[in-house]
Amino acid sequence: MDSVWNKPWYKKSWLKTGVTCSLLILMLTGCLPDRTDTTDELDLDLPPIDHAPTVYVQEDYYSALLPFVTSQARGTLDTYLGRYRLDAERLELGLLELAQDVFPTESHLYREGQFITKEEIQSWLRIQSDDYPLGLNPEDKDERVLLHILEHNYWDTRANALQGIVIGLSLAPRYTSVEEVGGNTETRQLYYSDDELRNYGQAMANKIAERLRGKLRNTEYSDIPIVFALYRLEEQDNLVPGNFLSTGISRQAQYEVSEWRTINEIYFLFPSGPLNRFENERSLTNATQFDEFRNQVQEYFPNYIGIVGFGRYLDENLVELTITANTEFAAKTEVIQLTQFLGGQAMELFPENVHLNIYVQSINEPQSIFIRPTEGEPIMHIYRK
Repeated sequence: MDSVWNKPWYKKSWLKTGVTCSLLILMLTGCLPDRTDTTDELDLDLPPIDHAPTVYVQEDYYSALLPFVTSQARGTLDTYLGRYRLDAERLELGLLELAQDVFPTESHLYREGQFITKEEIQSWLRIQSDDYPLGLNPEDKDERVLLHILEHNYWDTRANALQGIVIGLSLAPRYTSVEEVGGNTETRQLYYSDDELRNYGQAMANKIAERLRGKLRNTEYSDIPIVFALYRLEEQDNLVPGNFLSTGISRQAQYEVSEWRTINEIYFLFPSGPLNRFENERSLTNATQFDEFRNQVQEYFPNYIGIVGFGRYLDENLVELTITANTEFAAKTEVIQLTQFLGGQAMELFPENVHLNIYVQSINEPQSIFIRPTEGEPIMHIYRK
């Protein structure tokens, strides 16, 4: 399998506009029974398969199987939206991107996960113990490392059959350390390194692969590939989302996950101290470009409130920049002029291999969007009431 981060689709935008997808992807939080309980054939009771027409946009999206069938675990993500509010969309769209490395959009359809039940999920996410032997979280930790499990199913349009499963594992970035110091108890918040999270996630993925293979072995799906992606969550006090750490695959009835590949992905707020401290000459250049961009807007449009952005880096290269401009006005002529100016200046300052998303809004009301993809022509849209 080719390196996932070298794929052109992986460098495309995940914060897109103007297209409302019917791909409402669930976050699962549960467990499967052990192998002794997974020998019965699955009874999915699915309706006849059809598919929605593909919407042709700048990015590749999967068509959905119709009628749309929701997962039993729909809504379980809501518990964590307050704490990890920026991760829901990134995780959902990121898994769709990663899936394309194995299941191309032109020959596959999407369906919400149908194999992991809500009851199973609840058991998986527990800390392993005598009472909860199927818990995936390590027993030597007082807090959970694995917080969510997200399942996708992908169907072959030619064979009209399930072709594979993609599973995302969301991992907590920090834990609480309680130590006795000089007779006093001290509590500290510590963060896992990326390598620590990868080690935990890969061990969990192996257990999930084994359990799913046991569940599928008496069915027609026993030899389908199962793709895993490890995702590091980012907490609510941050203004950028988390990031994917690794991807691996369990091929053709394998009971473990192999071919693990590291994804070197990180997000930075523009402007910010972490961006300036990023030991990368290219990021410093990007920070300078963004400062120049803001100065130009201040000079020609003094009535704006503020401009912020965040950039997505892959292998230490900026591949996507999302800019939000908050304005004090809502007159359409001003919105048009500002949007044209923002788009033109951004295209001059940032190279063509950086996907640009520009959003103009006033008092939390969207006014316009400007998109410059890495392939194809720029798009500008003014919202109308």
